[in-house]
Amino acid sequence: MQNYYTAASIAEFIAALSATIFLFKYHKTKLIWLLPLLWYILLNELLCQYLLESTSIIYILYNVYSVLVPLVIMALVLTQVKQKKTKLLIQLMISVSIISNIIELLIFNPLQNLISYSFTLSSVLIIAALLSYFVEELKGNFITSPKKNLFLWVCFGFLIFHISYPVLIFAQKYLVTEDMQVMTALYKIHLVLICISYLTIAFGFYWGEKVVQKPN
Repeated sequence: MQNYYTAASIAEFIAALSATIFLFKYHKTKLIWLLPLLWYILLNELLCQYLLESTSIIYILYNVYSVLVPLVIMALVLTQVKQKKTKLLIQLMISVSIISNIIELLIFNPLQNLISYSFTLSSVLIIAALLSYFVEELKGNFITSPKKNLFLWVCFGFLIFHISYPVLIFAQKYLVTEDMQVMTALYKIHLVLICISYLTIAFGFYWGEKVVQKPN
């Protein structure tokens, strides 16, 4: 398993490094928040996996991640959509995510439990937000060169992770809780998908054209 964790961390590092190297492509837009987001994801994973042994601190780090990352991703999507209905829809998704996080944090002690239910819901909301962005881009003919659209590749990367996450978590919690071999296989699949997700994001920074911020 350690090799899988290491590979996932390397993929996250490559994505963060690519965001840094190709900063000139998007630094004048609201996508600038991708840079601290990707470095934060990497740092958080390294702290939890390799540097910290205190269970309570790890719970805090994962719970902060579970609240912060989905909100930032949806907020980034919000900056890239133009239609009022789409904006309102994504704003509603962000509100639902915030409310679900608050409820779970009130019910379960964040120092002793992972807020997995609200994070799973947030993953579903991220999928909906990303698909809303794709639909608006296609309908509005805003994409002049889809293959070179930097944010489109980033969205695909996040979509790969968040489409698979709810399915894998459901399987781990409710279908194969007593079969450790299957559980291990599911974790390996999860880590492989993380690799694919962040390498897709890294490729997007390399392949994508310079971004021009759309007027809101």
